[in-house]
Amino acid sequence: MSTPFKVRRSGGPKSAIGKAKSSQNSLKHGITSSAAISVNEQLLVQSFIKEFEDFYNPQTPLEKLQIERIATCRAKLARLYEVESARLQMRINQLEHSTEAVFKELPHIDGVVKGMVQEMAIFGELTLPLDLTAAQLEAISHEVHDARLKGEVQNIWKFLPSLSRFLEGISSMKASLSLDERLELVFEYFEKIFSEGALYHEYLKKRFRLSDNLDPIKEDVVEEEDELDQHIRQSQARLRKLYGKGVKTEHKSDPPAVQSPAQTPFPLVLERCQVFAKLYQYYEQAQSACKQFLQTKSLLLQSTTLPANESDLLMRYQTTLERRLSSAIGELLALQRQR
Repeated sequence: MSTPFKVRRSGGPKSAIGKAKSSQNSLKHGITSSAAISVNEQLLVQSFIKEFEDFYNPQTPLEKLQIERIATCRAKLARLYEVESARLQMRINQLEHSTEAVFKELPHIDGVVKGMVQEMAIFGELTLPLDLTAAQLEAISHEVHDARLKGEVQNIWKFLPSLSRFLEGISSMKASLSLDERLELVFEYFEKIFSEGALYHEYLKKRFRLSDNLDPIKEDVVEEEDELDQHIRQSQARLRKLYGKGVKTEHKSDPPAVQSPAQTPFPLVLERCQVFAKLYQYYEQAQSACKQFLQTKSLLLQSTTLPANESDLLMRYQTTLERRLSSAIGELLALQRQR
């Protein structure tokens, strides 16, 4: 019959240094140690000793020992409350500076709207693309809606004065670009923003002047003009493919194009204009969603608690210390009754 295998235990550290290190294993926060571990805690213990000695007036060494035990337990409880308060404040700070915890409670807010809400929550404002203002966006959206009711016309631009002024006012675009070419560039830029969804970051682009390959290019940036001309020619090629010969091409050496009714295909302009209506819809949704975000964040801050495992651990520490404190006080009173 085989002998059962016996596991030999190490028995712990043998050297004085090892034992000293091992004795500190439970001192992560010092609550479970039997003595004060910091200068502040030692000062607090001394303060409690003075207070309890004045009250109980110990006469024997045993009574003084019990006073020290009571003072130490009382200091440990105070330390426990500090730890709990600090841990709770850390969670509040994390919630204050993190949006994801709030968005977990609002799963219906996503995509571009989420990105806009994040921008408002972090920076206190919402920046629209290409220095577009909320008033301009609203006016353009209404114009686009009304233009859809006009039916097909030769020159749709006369029904879009706010959009025309906005496109003409984009100073970073070359002056030679026609309205439909400007609209095509803005359309593709907006579509890229929409595809990025929650990564909406127009505030940072404006604040730090970040470039984007779909940003309009200034005339004085010579090395990037060829790329823009290529982009325009590609856009014009797509227009010709969709609408035949109704779209003129313009090369870098050509004089500025003169706008004409036949130069602007109605269906394409109307289709491209929908990005403004889409952006305005996102903008309005973001305003409402931001209110929900702030309300939810406020409620989360008010109801912030420690995780269950941390709370349970601290509660066990508190129960243990309160039992020690009660026992020490009982023993002190028993000693004093025996005088």
